[in-house]
Amino acid sequence: VLQSELRDLGFYSGSINGWMTESTLMSVLDYCDAHGFYEECNHGPLRTPAARLLATALREDRAQSTAEMESGL
Repeated sequence: VLQSELRDLGFYSGSINGWMTESTLMSVLDYCDAHGFYEECNHGPLRTPAARLLATALREDRAQSTAEMESGL
C-alpha cells in the first residue's frame, strides 16, 4: 500500500512488491522531507511517531487528490 500511495503521488517509481527496499525507503524519506518531517523519519520511518506523521500526510494528500479529480482540476 505504501509503495502504491507514494507512486501515485510521484515519489516512488519502483516495482510494487510490498518490500521495504532501499528504493522504497528513499522514497519515504523524500516524501517526509517534502512534508517537513524528515528528521522524524530519518530516525526510523516505521517508528510510531514517524509512521503517524506519514499516515496523516498520505491521507491528506489522497483527500486533496480526490477532491481535485472530482472538481475537474
